[in-house]
Amino acid sequence: MPAKDWKYCEKVRVVETRAGTKTYVVRDHYTNRQKKILGSRSFPTLESADKYRIEHNARLKKRDGNALVVVDEATAFEEAAVRRRLGRMGISGLEAFQHAEKHMKPRKGNVDLRELYKIYLVERSQVKGRYKVDFNRVVEVLVGEFGKKPINEIEPDDIRKCFDKMPWKSSTRNPREQKVKTLWKWAYEKGYTTKLIHKTYEKVSLDHTGVRAHSPYVVQGLLNCAVKHKLWDMVFSLALTSFVGFRREETARFDWDHIRWGENAVWLPRELVKGRTKIRSAEITPNLRKWLLLAKANHLKLPVKVSKLDSQWKELKQFYLVENPNFDYEQNTNRHSFCGYALAIGKSVDEVAQLMNNEPKTLLSKYKELVSKQEAEFYWTIEPPKKYTLDIEKAWNQLRHQSTLNKQDVPLAMAQLEQLLEHGKLKLAEKLSRNINAWRDPDTGECAEESFQWHPSHPEVQRTTKGVLVKLWRGGKRLDVAEFEK
Repeated sequence: MPAKDWKYCEKVRVVETRAGTKTYVVRDHYTNRQKKILGSRSFPTLESADKYRIEHNARLKKRDGNALVVVDEATAFEEAAVRRRLGRMGISGLEAFQHAEKHMKPRKGNVDLRELYKIYLVERSQVKGRYKVDFNRVVEVLVGEFGKKPINEIEPDDIRKCFDKMPWKSSTRNPREQKVKTLWKWAYEKGYTTKLIHKTYEKVSLDHTGVRAHSPYVVQGLLNCAVKHKLWDMVFSLALTSFVGFRREETARFDWDHIRWGENAVWLPRELVKGRTKIRSAEITPNLRKWLLLAKANHLKLPVKVSKLDSQWKELKQFYLVENPNFDYEQNTNRHSFCGYALAIGKSVDEVAQLMNNEPKTLLSKYKELVSKQEAEFYWTIEPPKKYTLDIEKAWNQLRHQSTLNKQDVPLAMAQLEQLLEHGKLKLAEKLSRNINAWRDPDTGECAEESFQWHPSHPEVQRTTKGVLVKLWRGGKRLDVAEFEK
């Protein structure tokens, strides 16, 4: 039996047989490699069983001790020889290990960062979307710093010094440093590097003393400049960022269906929100409504592309610097502005934290008393120039007469309208009536009354066996459906 199948036995078991006699069992081995069934030996007396158990355990102890001595002696001999050689060279064992770790070549050979990243993207197909775009930016920064230098020669301090040159805040730098650790961990596991950068690199925590907000006049100037140069994608995104705190990449995921005009709310599903853990929703402020309507009046198509928002933001900064040469911008200042002005106008920390999709303690440490209450009063009155008032009103009137009903819902809504009138619920009946009257058949353009007078749900309509819809009354005379079957 293979040696590893034997096991130590701590005690003798007493088993009573069917005949009423006792037998003494020593479990000394396994009968299979899965160790599900124990093998044993039986003895007629306790003394004989215990004697076997003691001898069996002694044999196993001697076997294991001999194996250990052989391994230890061989290892000790090799280590002693190595120590003697190093001692003659004046090198300690620790120094030798550190030198070997530093200069050991990776199994897959030396590759530069750009080549490594290409291989990484091929093997990790799940890296895509906005995450991939940001990953690309990190790699480009490092490639610009290290060029074709093999990744096995890059040290943690080199990466830190490279990132120190970038004008990044903690909210930008931390996730990008995490991407570096992710890439190096993969490279180490695959054999492209021997450096444990994913373990030794420590992310830098930057303070938030540089957090600031735009003045109301700068925000007004940016929006007016975007309107002047017809950058409607930027108008839409900047308004949502400045007045409800959405991130720029989140504003690129909006569709017009997410603007709920009747409920006076903007709403973004969980799967489109950063982190995908919460639904983002916010009230449409009066001034935000006008900016959104102005974008809609100019036929803005949603969703927009993040790349287009980035390019339009660069254009907008160039245009605005002509008007305001002292304009200074840092990433996320627009979002910081919303948070500071929302707290200053009297919104609670919890309410603003929910709108920002952040933690309340973060807001208290970064945004409290960032701006004055007087500035906040001006901020929440930022509206489009008066010359666009007619365009905004026209867009609003068109929306007021747009129905939210689907075709299959119209007959049910018409039936519900009658019930509301019967019960005297006139306000609800008025809202529903406007929705029904605004509905148009997408195929024929007919209104609800015209389209559904021949609908099967109509009380005076029947369908023949051939599928023809027949109205039962014509000119005050009731018709027989059977006549149309002939």
